[in-house]
This record gives sequence, structure tokens and C-alpha cells, in this order.
Amino acid sequence: MKYVFDMVRNKALHLENGIAYDDVSGETFNYTLDDEAEFQPLPFSIYETVIINLTHWYESNMTEHEWIEEINAKLLPYGI
Repeated sequence: MKYVFDMVRNKALHLENGIAYDDVSGETFNYTLDDEAEFQPLPFSIYETVIINLTHWYESNMTEHEWIEEINAKLLPYGI
């Protein structure tokens, strides 16, 4: 299993057996070599932080600015 950020779709995905999974929306799609050119690898810890925080944001009433500040603080230890 690989974890990536899709630069075209602006989504964090996990890849398994030729299928890309969006764990926030539940969407899946078969990806191609062309798609892979737009995938940026993510360490699992960063992928997990993004997914958990996106899910939290969707379920909360935080503004986008508040959410960005929160996730930036959580990613800071990773040097991002």
C-alpha cells in the first residue's frame, strides 16, 4: 500500500492493487500511469494527519482558516 497526495485532484489517497482510495469521501478510482505522474508520495504519519484532520474539519463548524492553522501546527513536527 502506498500513500500519496494527488496534485490534480487535491486529495490524499492510498493506493492498492491499481485502485486509488479517498478515505475522506469514500470515492475510489482505477489509476493509470498518467495519474501516477501527479502523485506525490506521503509518509503514512502525514497521510494519517491529513485524513484525520480533514474528517474532523468536515464534521466541525471551523472556518477554513482555523482548520489550516490547526493542521499546520500538527504538521510542524514533520518539518512541513
